[in-house]
Amino acid sequence: MAAPTPISRAVVEATLYRVSQSEGDEVQRLLDRWIGEQEELAAFVLGSTGELREEVRPLALYLATVIFEIFRSGPALEIEPVDGARFDGFLRDNQEMVRRVVASMDEATGIMPPDLSTASEPAVLQYVAAALVEEGDDDAPELTGGEFLHLLMVLKTVVDALHEASRY
Repeated sequence: MAAPTPISRAVVEATLYRVSQSEGDEVQRLLDRWIGEQEELAAFVLGSTGELREEVRPLALYLATVIFEIFRSGPALEIEPVDGARFDGFLRDNQEMVRRVVASMDEATGIMPPDLSTASEPAVLQYVAAALVEEGDDDAPELTGGEFLHLLMVLKTVVDALHEASRY
């Protein structure tokens, strides 16, 4: 089996463009495909975001759907269903990442994003971090610092799980 190849920024940008051109029924189809192919991962996202504000949860689902589409467009030959037993390990690692982010926070500048260049999928995680702090989208809720960190942890877990489930 070939070694995993990180998804390129070009694939991320092309997928983002394609998804951004999608409307109503097509977005629903993408969501349905993601949930159908990755039931345990979808359940993880829904369960992990259940305590967030009602207007924040759809953002998590949308971003997880986009992440799945990025992986489908990437170099993997297939993406196996994610093994739900692996979530605890991913979460522990990502909780540690959040603790490092919190420890590096500066009150004057706000949240300092983690160094994503050492992650398994740096281009995908750079997209996630940028999407979480993006301003100007009237539909997207403004996130509190805690919501940002929680969603970063959940979505990085999605990325880690899909990376591991990808076959090359």
